[in-house]
Amino acid sequence: MKTEYRMVTLNVASQQLFPGEVGAVRSVTLDFLGSVPELAGQMDGWEPVGFQLLPQGETTYITVLLKQSLNLPD
Repeated sequence: MKTEYRMVTLNVASQQLFPGEVGAVRSVTLDFLGSVPELAGQMDGWEPVGFQLLPQGETTYITVLLKQSLNLPD
């Protein structure tokens, strides 16, 4: 069995993820497969195993770690 990993990065406006007021609560559902067709193509057949949010001012980068296990003959 061979396991491959892929990192896919996208960016969104920070205000979509983080509330602007101290003490405010925001709930966000990120639809990776339905909202960005290019991202859905990169994830097709891959299993998400982790993610990281990297806020950079007005932009937040989201990195998704994907895994794919292949059964290959020796």
